[in-house]
Amino acid sequence: MGLNLNGHVEEEELERYSARALSEARAEQVEEHLLVCEACRVRLDEVESFARGVAAAGRKLREERSPKVWLGMRPHTVMALAASIVLAAGLVAVQRAWVPRPEAAPLAVVLQASRGAGGAAQAPAGIRLALQPDLSGIPASGRYFLEIVDTAGTALWQGTIAAQAPRAVTPPRSPGTYFVRVYSPSHELLREFGLEVGR
Repeated sequence: MGLNLNGHVEEEELERYSARALSEARAEQVEEHLLVCEACRVRLDEVESFARGVAAAGRKLREERSPKVWLGMRPHTVMALAASIVLAAGLVAVQRAWVPRPEAAPLAVVLQASRGAGGAAQAPAGIRLALQPDLSGIPASGRYFLEIVDTAGTALWQGTIAAQAPRAVTPPRSPGTYFVRVYSPSHELLREFGLEVGR
């Protein structure tokens, strides 16, 4: 599936999906993404709304092209009507470019303590993540510190979570391997989770 740099479906692919011009396998991939991505669902609604508007304008033009309508019009009236249609299409395009898109809800990522290959949590790149670390078996505390580090151990993000609601929303990550560390209030390392961020 064609994703842009922010991890969303490309505009052209949304248009092809809306026009039912994708293969069945590709359409299923887009549908799976749409189930979890509110931003792409909003963009798909915009694409389909624009297509409906163009289709309605086309129907109206075909109706008005009948000889009995066009024969009675003066050439400057026909030109004014055509200019109005072009102007309306341009305004729709400008509006679509300037309307801010709502930010997608963060994707929930459950971090489980496990050993060996394949134990890292998986997440897509370019979207906010709601990290939910497994705190079972670590010393009880009302609050914990969370940190995301790269493979060199460089801290990239820090935050806190409450024991009764262990969830922290992080900024989007680029593709790569990361580690999420849980610290006690005295900054003692309690647990580390692997996090693989894909494309």
